[in-house]
Amino acid sequence: INGKALTGKMYAVLLQSYVDAINSNGVPAISTAWDSVTSSECVLAHKHALDHFKAQLKLVNLPVSPAEDTKIYTSLLLESYEAYDRRAIGDQIQTEREKLSISISEAHTAWSQENCALSRQLCEGLLKNGYDELLKPLNDNEGSLSTKGADQLSFTSNELIRRYRKSAKGPEIDRVLAEFMEIKWPTLAKALEDAIILEKNQSIDVLEHKVHKAREKEKFQSAWKKEQAETLQQKITENSNLRIEREQLKASTKASEKQLRKVVTDLKAKNNDYNAKVLDYAEMGKENEKLQRELEQKRGQLDAQAAQIAQQEMAGTQCQAKCVIS
Repeated sequence: INGKALTGKMYAVLLQSYVDAINSNGVPAISTAWDSVTSSECVLAHKHALDHFKAQLKLVNLPVSPAEDTKIYTSLLLESYEAYDRRAIGDQIQTEREKLSISISEAHTAWSQENCALSRQLCEGLLKNGYDELLKPLNDNEGSLSTKGADQLSFTSNELIRRYRKSAKGPEIDRVLAEFMEIKWPTLAKALEDAIILEKNQSIDVLEHKVHKAREKEKFQSAWKKEQAETLQQKITENSNLRIEREQLKASTKASEKQLRKVVTDLKAKNNDYNAKVLDYAEMGKENEKLQRELEQKRGQLDAQAAQIAQQEMAGTQCQAKCVIS
């Protein structure tokens, strides 16, 4: 009927409806029995198509990127609709198909949430391992940090990001990296600044102590030798230079921190672009569903015409059946 083969199970359901009607002293009705058969087949077609969709999703190795997610979803959605259309029959086709769309959407949402969770787990693990290997030793060893300075910290951070992007997967790549840098970088920058200031302050304290001793000695001596005066002046100059160097290092540290903040801002901007793309994909999905509904309406009109012809043929068959029963 309408290009669909009637199975033995469908005939059995139809026959059982007739028998039940006769046993209850009723009049067998072809239309009622047929509606029961087609409704049951549409429900089974719904279940079969949804099972196919879920089974194919389980075969995907997660996590995947947003683009791969959209490609997989679109392909499996078409496959599931085709599987449903091959089996569904009768007046309930469109109604049950709409229920199938909702079931598929719910299954995909759950799958996407799992994809995001696995992506975040992978990305956070990569960043933790990279931090422990590259940045944590600098933070733990103040001497190493102050000696290597801001350039070493910047180089090591870039190496961490390079390794991360090489291995990270899924939709959470930029979001997790931005969160990580927002938390870790201020701590590292502060540790660098503290280590440098401590080292320079210690040098300044030593020189100032020497200058102080020299000045105290001046009170008890009637005159300074030329060589002693030159030495004292040299120490004073070194002290001044060290103070200038400390201020320059502070400025360098702040510049490095500003650069890293820009990296975090850029990552947040990328994340916003990704969210905008997700909305675009959602709008495309709505447009595809609208086109699908229009096609289904046209298909429903053709099915209705075919069903009317089938009912006319069955009406003739019913008359013959009544004659035989009489």
